[in-house]
Amino acid sequence: FVDRFYEFARHITGYEEGDADHLLDKLAWIIQRPFRRLPTGTIIYSHTRGSGKDVFMGLVREIIGPQYYMPITLQSIESPHIMLHDKLICVASEVQLQTNARGTIAAASFMGRLKDIITAKNVYVDQKFVQAYSAPIFTNFFLLSNFELSSILEPGDRRMDVFHAAEDKLDQDRFGALAD
Repeated sequence: FVDRFYEFARHITGYEEGDADHLLDKLAWIIQRPFRRLPTGTIIYSHTRGSGKDVFMGLVREIIGPQYYMPITLQSIESPHIMLHDKLICVASEVQLQTNARGTIAAASFMGRLKDIITAKNVYVDQKFVQAYSAPIFTNFFLLSNFELSSILEPGDRRMDVFHAAEDKLDQDRFGALAD
């Protein structure tokens, strides 16, 4: 399965030579240094639905452990009761730029909030029935999209690594057993 996982990483990063190694190096760094975090978030996009982005992150979830993985949305990262500080990886799936102005504002707001969290050293933790406190944050963020998100990234933004996944549907014959 290790060779197949490497092939799958190459499928997910599809377009640029060396991107699969870069993505796997990022994941290895996250696993080897759980009390540090990368200074960049990760965007993986493909215009093709069903290319395997969520399946890949599902495998990553199993590698790091479900208790250290959390799906996120704009509402969840704005909530003071959501605890991000004890997660290694947070994933926003189906991030999109909608055609109406409200959707674009929501996407820009999400990216702005995410950039703030990526650069923050501490996060405010407000658990129920516990005195609120500040805690260091070790979370690494991954965004999955069917749209290129460059229109809401600043040119030369160093806080995001962008990977263009293959524009093919997930090959079940090749990767089905791995996904299962």
